[in-house]
Order: sequence, then C-alpha cells, then structure tokens
Amino acid sequence: MNLKKIALIILGISPLDATLPVDNSSESLNIVLSSTISSRSHIKYLFEIAKHLRNKGHNIIYAAPKENFKFSKPYNYTEYDIGGKVMNPRDVFKTLDVEQMIKNNMKPMIKLSVEISINQYKESFEKYEEMYKKIKADLIICDFLSSVCLDSARKSNVPVISGFQGLNSDIAGAPYITNTMDSSPTTTEYLSFYQRFKQTVITPLGMIYNFSDMLKQMNEVRKKYGVPSSHNPFGAIDQVMKISNTYIGFDDARPIPSTLKLVGPVMDDHIPELDQELQLFLDNRKSIYVAFGSNVVLSEKLLQRLMSAMQLAIDSGAVEGVLWSLGNTYHEDFPKTYEVNGQTYSTKSILDGTHSYIKALSWAPQTAILNHQNTKLFISHGGIESSHEAIHIGTPILLMPMLGDQPRNARLIKNRGVGDYVDTINSTPYDLFDKIKELTREDNYVLQDNIKHIQSISHYHNAMRENNAKFIENYAISAKICRKSYQPKPFEIPCELEPYMEAGSRMPFIAAYKIDIILTLFSIGLVVAFISLYIIYNLVKLLIQIPKQLKQKEE
Repeated sequence: MNLKKIALIILGISPLDATLPVDNSSESLNIVLSSTISSRSHIKYLFEIAKHLRNKGHNIIYAAPKENFKFSKPYNYTEYDIGGKVMNPRDVFKTLDVEQMIKNNMKPMIKLSVEISINQYKESFEKYEEMYKKIKADLIICDFLSSVCLDSARKSNVPVISGFQGLNSDIAGAPYITNTMDSSPTTTEYLSFYQRFKQTVITPLGMIYNFSDMLKQMNEVRKKYGVPSSHNPFGAIDQVMKISNTYIGFDDARPIPSTLKLVGPVMDDHIPELDQELQLFLDNRKSIYVAFGSNVVLSEKLLQRLMSAMQLAIDSGAVEGVLWSLGNTYHEDFPKTYEVNGQTYSTKSILDGTHSYIKALSWAPQTAILNHQNTKLFISHGGIESSHEAIHIGTPILLMPMLGDQPRNARLIKNRGVGDYVDTINSTPYDLFDKIKELTREDNYVLQDNIKHIQSISHYHNAMRENNAKFIENYAISAKICRKSYQPKPFEIPCELEPYMEAGSRMPFIAAYKIDIILTLFSIGLVVAFISLYIIYNLVKLLIQIPKQLKQKEE
C-alpha cells in the first residue's frame, strides 16, 4: 500500500472514492418553489433555504397565483403565475364561526378547504403542465396543501419534493405518537388504556370519516386530469421525497423515515431595527407582544377576552405595556367597550393610539419586537413559524390555538416547558391573566432554563440550512443523472427516490412486518402448548390411576 493510500485512509477517505470521477457539474438547475392556497409561512422557509441555492448559480422560480407574489418580493426570485384565485383570508374567517369550528372538529374548515382545493386544481393543473414545458424544471418543491402541484409534477415526470409544516400529517408516525387536530397529549406515554384505545382506534376512524368526503371529491377531480386516485386527499405523498420545517426538540422524538428530511427551523438571520417610537415604548416598559398571524380574524368575544386580560395584567403590575399587531383584524371588528372588575373601558384609545400602555399596530416587525429584552411574553395562535421565531429568540409563549396544526403546536410548547396555552373557547380573562403572571415571573427560573435549552437546539438546527440546501441540490442532480438510464413512467416511484425507500415499502405488509412468521410461531406455540397439555393431562391421569390400581391389587 503506497503512502498516498495510507494518507487517504487516515483522513477517512476511501482510496477507491479518491480515484473515481465525481459529477461536480456547474450547470445551473431550474428549481421551482410552489404554494397555492397556503399562507406565507408555508413557503418562507423554502425562500430562505433557496438563497443558498441561488448563491451557487441555480435559478429559483416561485410558481403561485399572482396574488401570492407578494410573499417573494423581498427575495426577488423569478415569478410564474399558475393561475387561480386566492381567497381573501379575511373573507374566509368572516364566514366562519371560529368557536363552532373548533367544537365541530374543524368540519366547516375541511369543507371550505375542499372547495378551495378543487377550484385551484381546475384552474391551475394545465398551467403547471405548461410551465414544466417552458421552464424544464429540474426539481419542484410543492407545499403539501398544493395537491395540484404534486399531482401535475408526477404526471409530467418532474422530480418533486413535498414540503410540510411539522410532523402532524402522519408523515413520521409511530405507535406512541398521536395524530390529532386538537391539544390532546401528543404521545400516549401517560394515557390510560381507554385513552390509548381511543387515540389508536376511535380518533383515527373519526378523522377518516371527516376527510372521506374531501378524499372522494379530490379523487373525482384527479380522474378528470388523468391522475390516479390516492388514499390521501393531498396526493401520493408516500411516493415522493418530503421535507418538513421542524426539528426534533420542538416536535416529539420518533424514528424519522428515510424519505423525510427535517430542515427546520429556518430563521431569517436579519433582525430589522425598531423605529424610534417602538424602541422608546419597549425601552421603558416590561411588555407583552400579541400577534395572531396574517390570516386570523379574531371574534368580538376573543377580542374582549384579550383586552380584559391585558388590562388585568397591567393593573396588577405583571407587565407595563402591550404591543398588539392586529394583522387581519380590523378596527371595526373590535367591541366599543370591555369590562374588568366591574369597570368599563373604551377601546377607542387603544385603536387611535392614545392609550398609555396598549399600542395597536397594523403591522409589526415581529422578530425585532421579540428580540427586545423587555418583551417578556408572546401571546399568539400557535402558527409554527411564529412559534419557531419565539423559541429561537428566547421569548416565552402563551397560545390561544384555533385550527390546523396550532392546537398540537400549543401542546408541544407546553411539553417543552417554554410556554403554555389556554382553552380558546372556554377560557376567561382571569385564566389568561393567571398564565400571564406565571410566564412573566422574574423568578421563574425553570421556565428560563427550559427556554435556553430548547433555544440552543433551535440554533443548532438553524445552522444546518446550507446543508439542507445541498440536500435539495443533490436530489435534483441525482434525478438528472439516474434518469438518463431509467426514465420513470408517470406516477411511478422515480429512480432518484428509490435509494431512500425502505425495503418494507416494496414488500407485502405481512412479509415486511414478519406477521406471517409471528403467526407461524404463534401456531407452533399453540401446537406445542396443546401437546404439552395433552401429555401432562395423561401423566396426571396415570398418576391418579396408579394408587387405585395398587389398592385393587392389594384387595
């Protein structure tokens, strides 16, 4: 063995690998990022990761309805209009009773989602097909809510990755992980037998029933566009590579499938400066920051509850100020008054900016506010992006979850010890106030240590974004290489995914989980047990008969 080979081995490099040619093609790739009916949080993490891809010379295209182009403006990516109308979130929430929606297990929201998804499918499927021909995409990353993106890519044989928020869509299930759309425990660790039975059998059956109509309608529209039926309303996500904007430390630990890569959290490194007015407000007040995202429209009941709780917190001295980002909640949505301890307060001073302690903002630099040392608590709805931001910066969180992944995120926040949540429907201003007092206590050292702990995990994973960009780049390159020899047919598992597929996915369920072997062993065990019992029975019978026979002989 020569010295060169010895040196390579010492460095941990295979001598064989060192002599093989590696494809380091500098050819730029066309990478498409696409979202349709979802909010900015479903695409922002991809925009951030894609900055590293663009820096390497790759072309980044944002394919979305024209109304969503505003999401990509700070990044200046190429935009492609795939058509379809984006429903105004304010119009959606004004037609929904949030409290009734929560009580009815999200049924009204599911029904509305079906309507929006089908309309988007019809308006955009052919536009996607046109785009693939014009752009010659090397890879498209589809938000998981955009089933039209996933289905059209598979039909057109375009390499595709499905992007997720969190692990609540059963993309990384485990027997001890619950998969609900409420704030029930996220694992079965401390559940009774009945509770585990409910989570394992009854709840999944209920979810299947709730989504059955959506699945049926989505498969009907798929058929019209030559797409096979799927057992999942969002498409054949089990036959594509997946990435998710989360990390173990926020989500519960469990085995992660080889066809899923966790890429979260993806935090914007740039924290904007506060303007002079906000800087002065926070410099002089221990404050709460309140924000419910860009889509949620708060009902009058929830607004009254929040204002009363804020007033209680200020009156008690728990905090000295409140910054409230109104988002999609307009001034006309507010009640004219709210009441605390028998005293009536007008909301006018809050809305016109004259209130001494509560400042309402039509827009707020969220990360800058959270980053200020006097922001002691973040009250929010539990969206995953906002939750990641607060944890990353190190601000305690109090959640009022409403829909989608928010209830589960709320439970995860509580589990990690970095915040808490209240029952959005049944909580009172005093319930909120009690949580505010507890989470803003200066001597709550357990909370502070928990936040530092999870914050350190968040910082570690956020530093991986360049590696995540390399993974996406490599997946696109590997597709180009393998498809030279193995061009897949539409809707087949593509060659670039096959190395990541577990052998069990290609085997019959019974063989993959050794059920046939287990049943055989069980059968053998039954036979052995039966024979053993038969032998024992006869031995006992014989032992009983021997004394009788001896006695008879003596007589």
